[in-house]
Amino acid sequence: MKSFVSFLVQQRIVLLIIAVVIAIVCWPYSQKLQMDRRLEKMLVASDPDVLGYVQLQKQFAASDVVLMIYRDEQLWSESGVGLKRMEQIGTKLRQVPGVQAILSLAELNKVLKTLRGARWLSPADTPVILAKEDALAIRLRELFSGYTHKEGSPVAAIACMLQPVSAASVSRDDTLSKIQQIAKELPDGLSSGELLGEPVMVHDGFQLLEADGARLGITASVILAIVLLILFRSIRWMLVPLIVVHWSLLVTRGLLVIVGGELSMVSSMLTAIVTVVGVATVIHLLLEFQQQLRHCSPVFAMQCTLQVMVKPIFWAILTTSAGFAALILARVGPVQDFGWIMSLAVLVTGIATFLLVPGLALVGSFDTIPNEIPGDAWLRYASEKLYEMALRWRVLSLAILVILTIAAFIGSYRLQVETDFITSFRADSPLVKAYRTVEQNLGGAGVWDIVVPAPATLTDRYLKDLLELEKRLQAISVIDRQDSGQFKAQDSAKNAVALTKVISVADAVYAADADRWLTFLPVGAKLEGMRQTMPEFMSAMLTDPEPNSELRFVRIMLRSPESASSSAKSMLISKVKETVKDFTARPEWQSHFKPGEKISGYVTGYYLLLAKLVESLLADQWICFLVATVCIGLMLWIALGDWWLALASLVPNMLPIFLVWGIMGWLGYRVDMGAVMIAAVSIGLSIDGSIHYLLRAQREEVSDSELCELNRVVSVRKTASEPQPTQQDSATVVLSESVLSQRRDRQLRAAQRSTGVALMVATLALVLGFLSLAVSDFRPTVTFGTLVSLTMIGGLVGNLVILPILVAPWKLRRTTSRI
Repeated sequence: MKSFVSFLVQQRIVLLIIAVVIAIVCWPYSQKLQMDRRLEKMLVASDPDVLGYVQLQKQFAASDVVLMIYRDEQLWSESGVGLKRMEQIGTKLRQVPGVQAILSLAELNKVLKTLRGARWLSPADTPVILAKEDALAIRLRELFSGYTHKEGSPVAAIACMLQPVSAASVSRDDTLSKIQQIAKELPDGLSSGELLGEPVMVHDGFQLLEADGARLGITASVILAIVLLILFRSIRWMLVPLIVVHWSLLVTRGLLVIVGGELSMVSSMLTAIVTVVGVATVIHLLLEFQQQLRHCSPVFAMQCTLQVMVKPIFWAILTTSAGFAALILARVGPVQDFGWIMSLAVLVTGIATFLLVPGLALVGSFDTIPNEIPGDAWLRYASEKLYEMALRWRVLSLAILVILTIAAFIGSYRLQVETDFITSFRADSPLVKAYRTVEQNLGGAGVWDIVVPAPATLTDRYLKDLLELEKRLQAISVIDRQDSGQFKAQDSAKNAVALTKVISVADAVYAADADRWLTFLPVGAKLEGMRQTMPEFMSAMLTDPEPNSELRFVRIMLRSPESASSSAKSMLISKVKETVKDFTARPEWQSHFKPGEKISGYVTGYYLLLAKLVESLLADQWICFLVATVCIGLMLWIALGDWWLALASLVPNMLPIFLVWGIMGWLGYRVDMGAVMIAAVSIGLSIDGSIHYLLRAQREEVSDSELCELNRVVSVRKTASEPQPTQQDSATVVLSESVLSQRRDRQLRAAQRSTGVALMVATLALVLGFLSLAVSDFRPTVTFGTLVSLTMIGGLVGNLVILPILVAPWKLRRTTSRI
């Protein structure tokens, strides 16, 4: 250790040069770091539902659909003015690069006019699709109700079917930006339209997060710079932590690109979290350096500081990294990415501290000595008094601790998961407004799909079986007995959740039967007619026969309420899967295929992925927390050399987390992606205080030569050959117990005084830094920042109050037993 510390101080300029070279090498790579915007990355790649979603993308052209919705009070006017406006909008949308086709009420009108031809005898300005007495028009409106319109509602929708990203001549971002521009400039003074759909959610959501991450990093840096300047009144010591932070960020981003990593949804918090972790680490060094400067020169003071602080900082970095790394076990892609990226960033921050701080602290002669923080002496006195009060009321404190723990455990089991992923965004965001409009006016914003095999030649019997499957799907209903989140129903306890729309190519084929002329055509002719009049719709609903196979695939499009609770969504999805499995296993269905040809269907779609993501959050929380606790506990055992100290130090850091969970459970707050990460992360951050506290106490113990000698003498007397202790021996033991008790008390007081102030200042920096996340537009980020701040405050109280209560009696018992 001494050699390592001497090396850090003596070679500080060389280490600074090495740090500069590393930064220069990583700089070009860091600029290439991208954010992974694929929805399927929300869950692990091997998940069957993810595989189904990827398969859907491959099998069906234009599987990605963007819905533009707007309000037109004249949409259903028999004069046709509303449909003419829709046609104008559709023409502009069709010309956008990356848009393969559109589907709307106006497009249906064109199709119907083509089918009718000269038989349409009404005035030329009357839209055929709006005819009240035309059976085919009525059937087509019913067929697409909920997708392009709702009968009589002024809310119109135009579905834009997008080209696959690999086939498009422009980027998806450019396509969506142009669609958004058209939505803002609707004809005849119509109010701006809104966009929604999986591509929009990905585009807008991740674009918001990228801007959010940059803003949060700046906010955290500014807040902490101001705090450091106020506390230490030193330009140098305001800049040193920030240089450490931004070097760590630069190197971390560069390493991510080198290893092929990308940022995900929640890892946009990278800058803010590295900022607060780096500043808190440097503060511990700074306060010890400040104390050492009272007795020696800056160079020797830095050497003494590192001699004291290398071990605590080393173990603090490892435990913090372990807390983040535990999130890798989550089944949610963004949480996994957040875990390993932040773990890497914390390790890099530790390296940056040892590479940069000695050189930055000692280079030059300007402003080398930081000022004491205001009230330093009073804070040390208050820390010691807090220690005395904790021991004086030890029994009462332990009783309260037990009661709070029981209450917290009960409350944590009452936790509910946030039901709507869309609530991750602020209620006033355009994305949420669009989903709310669709949920309330078009029968549900949840869009998902079923894919089933079909013979190369579709027969009337097959299509009738397909309609029978749809009928069974529409009969599915589950009762939602929970609060339904963002778009809450008036009586969610009695709210029945069902599929609001089920549509396939079979519906389109039999819609033609409403026309007395078309009804006589065979199925093949009807399909060919649809392929001629609606080619994009057909390619999105039915694949061509696969090469060297007599199979093709049919897509059944589903629509359901997005506002249902996670349990209701899970039950609905489960029943749909079960219905599809049972129906396609029937001999009648299997008879459409060759004997032994077992080709099953699958249920997929981003509604399914998001529901599964939300469902897995709560289970992941407990798994990650358990693994983080075990790993950190083992590290503490190694660092402290004592299993009881390791166990005792976990208690004051776990309790605040359980309390936060318990309060959330008792008050009915919901767990979102931000809340699921706080447990593993918080214990990794707050345990740093226990490490500094206990290692400082051990250092005081080792330096107490009088105590060491006393232990040696008593140990010799205890191992003497006398069969029974004499009266003098008993008196010596009693005296030894008293002396040992005083020595232990003195050691814990010293640790309380020295580390108490450092813990307070570091916690202040952590809390203010994490509270900067509260200005985020992404609600899980707000939740994460707020809850981590609360657990950090709780961890501070735990380390200064609960930890002494647990450690002091044990120290006395253990020492007495040795004597």
